[in-house]
Amino acid sequence: MLVNDKVYGEFEIVDPCAIALIESPAFQRLFHVNQNGATVLMDPSWNTTRGEHCIGAYQLLQIFGASREEQIAGLLHDANHLAFSHVIDYVFDDFIDQEAHHKVFEINPHLEELARIVEGFGISRDVIFNEEQFTLLEQPSGALCADRIDYTFRDGLNTQQTTVEEIRNVFLKHLVNHNGVFACNNAYVADRFSRLSIDTDTIRASHSGVSLFFTLAAMIKRALTMGIIVKEDLLGTDDAILGKLWESNDPVFALFFQWIAAGAPIELGDSSSPIVAREKFRWIDPLVVIDGKLIKTTALLPGLKKLAEQMTYLKSAPRCVNLPKEFAAILKAEQET
Repeated sequence: MLVNDKVYGEFEIVDPCAIALIESPAFQRLFHVNQNGATVLMDPSWNTTRGEHCIGAYQLLQIFGASREEQIAGLLHDANHLAFSHVIDYVFDDFIDQEAHHKVFEINPHLEELARIVEGFGISRDVIFNEEQFTLLEQPSGALCADRIDYTFRDGLNTQQTTVEEIRNVFLKHLVNHNGVFACNNAYVADRFSRLSIDTDTIRASHSGVSLFFTLAAMIKRALTMGIIVKEDLLGTDDAILGKLWESNDPVFALFFQWIAAGAPIELGDSSSPIVAREKFRWIDPLVVIDGKLIKTTALLPGLKKLAEQMTYLKSAPRCVNLPKEFAAILKAEQET
């Protein structure tokens, strides 16, 4: 299977298990679930899909010598994401931890389909769907791992905060697999990587971005309450849910689509605003290899540590956003009922 990826370029996937997984309907759905949830509705350049990201994580793990099992786990690490990705966290009031996709369904049929394929190639499902054991793929919040590295690259390209040349000739050349964990072999490249993650998170979680997430979540809640969609629809795709909202002819949804078509304009508000948001701060503090030892970048560069502390404080503070008056009044009334 030949892949032409905007981050890693052209490469071939030869593992028959990986090919079978990618060709399955459960995985193909991920090409219709946006990585950044609602943001693409405001800015079409945010067009990364979960499928693209999963293949990127797979390729990154292959480049840095991960085991076959870890590569397959990387390919499937986001397979349980629901439509609109982390917007669903806001639907279920889990916008701090942002893990609702793990909790909404006791049994996710997509994971069952993928598990059967994996088992057909002699690999245990218990191995593949236990991501925490794979130290290149997953790490605690803030640490380098294949998941964070790949989505930071893609977000950086989307926001024009980096280039393909910088990714391939700087970041990838200074990344190393140090005894099973990702690290940088250059402190200044690590600092640049950390600041890239902060910059892209700041852009993605701007006031406009936050308003989109909360507002789309409110629309999905309304649709669930009205029976326009059911919980099982969340197992589908972004466009399928938008289509049901559009076809409902509900006046609130009509205002929502008008707001999106106008560029999702907002104004900053006060505590009486319909949207009062707190956000999860996503950033990376890379480990750096120095004389064979691993040291966090913030321990080497105090300026980065101060920046991260400031950003953590700013993200934890409530942000108030007003929508256009007519729409805001309806949304506020919805939340109060």
